[in-house]
Amino acid sequence: MTKIKQLREHIDARLDHWDDLANAIEAQLNITRESALARLEEKKQQLLAALDQLKDKLEEFKDLAADKKNEVLGKLDHLEDQVALAKAETRDLYRLQKQQLQEAITGLEQALDTLEEKIAERLQRLTEQFVRKADSFRAEFDALEIQFREQVAEARGRWEEKKHELASKIAAFKAELEAKRDLARQKGQTFEAELAAGIQQVRDAFKHLMSR
Repeated sequence: MTKIKQLREHIDARLDHWDDLANAIEAQLNITRESALARLEEKKQQLLAALDQLKDKLEEFKDLAADKKNEVLGKLDHLEDQVALAKAETRDLYRLQKQQLQEAITGLEQALDTLEEKIAERLQRLTEQFVRKADSFRAEFDALEIQFREQVAEARGRWEEKKHELASKIAAFKAELEAKRDLARQKGQTFEAELAAGIQQVRDAFKHLMSR
C-alpha cells in the first residue's frame, strides 16, 4: 500500500471525507449556481494554498536530486493549473475538468510516493494537508454536478422526489456519523462498516438523482 493510500485509509481521513461529501451534496441541493461556485472557489483557494506550502518546502530541500525535485514540482505545477482552470461553466466542460483534475491529483500523489523515506518524513505534515484539501475539493466538485442536471417541465415532480430522497439519506447519515464518529475511532471496523454503508446509500441516491 502506498504512503498516500495509507493516509486515506486512516479512520479520521475516511470519516472527514465522508462528512465533506455529505455536506457538499446537501448544500448543492439547496443553493443557486452562484452560491455553488462560491463554495467551490473557497475549496479551490484552500487547495491552492496547501499546494503552495508544499512547493515552498520542496524547493528548500538541498538533498533532493534535481531530476526528482523537478518531476514532483512539475506535477505540482500541473495540478495548480488544473485547479485554477476548474470553473465548470458547462456540463461538458465540467465532466472534462473532473477527469483532468483526478488525473492531475493522482499524478502528484504518485510522484510524492516515490520520494525517499527521509524526504517523505519531512514532508509528511504538508502531504497530509494536501491530501485532505484535495479530497475536500473533489467532494465539492463532484457534488457540483447537481447544478448541471437538466430539468424538463414534465420531469420536475420526479426530480423533486429524488432530491427529497437524497436529502433524507444525507440527514440520516450525518446523524449517524455524529453519533458514531468517536466509537468508530475507538472500536474500529464494526462502526466504520456501518458508516461506510450509510455513505454508500448517499452515493447511490446521488447517482439515482443524476440518472436520466
